[in-house]
Amino acid sequence: MRTFVTEPLVLAIFSELLFPSYPVRYLFPYSSLQELYLLTNERFSEDDEEQAAIHDHISTLIRFFENPFVKKKIDRITAIPWAVSKPILYNGQISFQVINSSDSGEFGEEFDPIETELLMIAVKERVPLLIEDLSIQQRIIDFEIPIQVFDVADFQFALEETLAGEQSVRAETSSAGTASSLTPAIVFGSFLAVLIAGLLVSIFG
Repeated sequence: MRTFVTEPLVLAIFSELLFPSYPVRYLFPYSSLQELYLLTNERFSEDDEEQAAIHDHISTLIRFFENPFVKKKIDRITAIPWAVSKPILYNGQISFQVINSSDSGEFGEEFDPIETELLMIAVKERVPLLIEDLSIQQRIIDFEIPIQVFDVADFQFALEETLAGEQSVRAETSSAGTASSLTPAIVFGSFLAVLIAGLLVSIFG
């Protein structure tokens, strides 16, 4: 499963991210869920049809997170700093985990509170950040923050790159496991050969 740090708003604007070709887990700062309520009247597009679709997606996400079963999972983390919710299934390919992060001002005033929390989660969890604002990427480079960043436009590439990395790790682990399993057999075989040679010498010597 591929994992990215992002915010629900990005998924509302780019709803195709909710229907990926591989299973994906999205990590959200808890504060980004609360922000959704403040964005129901924001203008995101000049195209009325596209604007209506984005608002509809925001409303859909709000209703999802207000579901009693989902809300119960999220409420459990709100009293514990940096607690991580249990996985929340959204559909067959998507799951969410909410993190009760907090803005520590670690990266100064160059990043707003939610941006700061996204960066801190990416650093702590060692997972890539998925963004739609390229200015964030440039600021990350300027501050030399050690995380991977992918633009939404490169989402499919990010999925495939992560998949290739996982397959490489699995292959290395499998090779190491095979070598480890052969070692006892080699040692036992060598011991047996020495024992047989000793017996032959004692009998015919």
